[in-house]
Amino acid sequence: MMNILNGIKILDFSRLLPGPMATKQLMQMGAEVIKIEHPKKPELTRLIPPFEDGISVSYLMVNKGKEVRQIQYETEEGRNEIYELVKEVDVLIETFRPGTMQKLGFDYQTLKTINPKLIYVSCTSYGQSGPYAHLAGHDLNFMAYSGLLANNKNIDGNITMPSYQVVDLYGGTEQIINSVLLGIIQRSNTEKGDWFDVSITEAALPMNALLAPPVWYNEKAQAFDVLSGKLPHYTYYKCKDDKFVVLAGLEDKFWQNLCTKLGREEWKSENLMTLIHRQDIRQELIDLFLTKTRDEWVEFFQDTEVCFSPVLEFEETLSNPHFTEKGSFEFTEDGKHIIGFKLGIKQLSDS
Repeated sequence: MMNILNGIKILDFSRLLPGPMATKQLMQMGAEVIKIEHPKKPELTRLIPPFEDGISVSYLMVNKGKEVRQIQYETEEGRNEIYELVKEVDVLIETFRPGTMQKLGFDYQTLKTINPKLIYVSCTSYGQSGPYAHLAGHDLNFMAYSGLLANNKNIDGNITMPSYQVVDLYGGTEQIINSVLLGIIQRSNTEKGDWFDVSITEAALPMNALLAPPVWYNEKAQAFDVLSGKLPHYTYYKCKDDKFVVLAGLEDKFWQNLCTKLGREEWKSENLMTLIHRQDIRQELIDLFLTKTRDEWVEFFQDTEVCFSPVLEFEETLSNPHFTEKGSFEFTEDGKHIIGFKLGIKQLSDS
């Protein structure tokens, strides 16, 4: 665990995934986190199986190590308890809809009179203003509004359902962390706090960076196809044992290496822009990868730079030598079950 944020105290009013994951990672950077939960409105993730010692593992994934306080904060006693905590913390993070914290008496304007140095981060679906500000939403809604879902299509042109919360984590978690760090830097210069407004959906828009240019320039959106699976050297392939592998070598040097390794010199004249039209090559590769098992292909491509990877099931990542050597997971004391993820950032200096 890092210690860069040692001495920083965070009051965590967030729920579900984006906020709790952000405060978990800030805690891994050294911050102290006090998580506020309502005794009559339990955190939803507490109810999700499986359970470790009676506590949801999903809940532990993003909350283990935090100091959790059960406070009925809409009562006078609970409100005063929050006010006392605000005096001693550096950061408050909340993920309620706009206006909720004001109704509770915990809005920024109120709390900054108690603690002028407070860094206050509001993370909502659509931000504190705008036509959608008061709408409810989850990851799928954010993907839909931002244009990401329309471009999450398979090679047949059909939208595919993502099974993970990519926008929650990028548009929410990462931007909460950015806001906290920006606030700390700014406060070091001004001695004052600030209020940061994170709109998950707006924060997701930059994820369209490679998809948007053809639309902006009114060109046929062929660029959308580049990462959709139609490129023979940027897609997944099924193997003889019904497991999968991927090729992701977009650059020409990787394509040349692949052609050499497969003994297909006649393919070397193709490039990124022509390969999109060579579905015959893609079909040959589909047929080829079905001739060996996934692990046989791993051995075949060992020490060959073509951006090849086996598609691992999650349980396989737990024993993967790269992750085990780097200690990427947090386990229960008996080492049998995963209950968290280490921060993917390490300090390499001795300072």
